[in-house]
Amino acid sequence: MVYSSPRFPKQNGQTKQERSNLMKHIKITKNELLNIGYPNNPRLQAVAIHAMLQHYQKAGKSKVMLLLKDILINPLVYRNDKILGKLSRMLTQIKP
Repeated sequence: MVYSSPRFPKQNGQTKQERSNLMKHIKITKNELLNIGYPNNPRLQAVAIHAMLQHYQKAGKSKVMLLLKDILINPLVYRNDKILGKLSRMLTQIKP
């Protein structure tokens, strides 16, 4: 059964369940950040998770994890970014 309403319009034959799956929040844990190489710094981890949840919710978890890894590898590239700049600056202060 395909569900359609003004709030959730039918898109490409999607069911209500399929649309609600798309709207779920991504979940990023501190252990996942540690696994991709982030330092064990609670403040840094909180900033990274907050930035991703606030601004990259629709990107999907795999893309968000790739972005976090790229920020870790190349923090200077993101230094002047409006959203990711704080995280980048924190990483450059922590890295030797």
